[in-house]
Amino acid sequence: MTAIAAMLLFLFVVFGGTAWSVFACWRAIKYWSGVWLLMPVLLLANLAFIVIQIIVDTSVDPTSHNLWPFELLLADLLCAAVLTPVAWLKQRFFNDE
Repeated sequence: MTAIAAMLLFLFVVFGGTAWSVFACWRAIKYWSGVWLLMPVLLLANLAFIVIQIIVDTSVDPTSHNLWPFELLLADLLCAAVLTPVAWLKQRFFNDE
């Protein structure tokens, strides 16, 4: 595998993970209510804050966020690590339907 192919694969994983995080949070916001709504809103706000911070900081100094794909990947992992157990707990023990 060439270096360019490896970079493209890594960026595909990062952007795919970010798209999954946004989709999962958006779906939870759409279907959950009450106190359950707080977790996906906070996770989506965290992801939006990180993206805005990367855009603003790199517009001031283009070398400030050289590792921005890893920042997005960590935010995606946080979303998956928090939202998955919360969704499981909600479905398993607090199913309103």
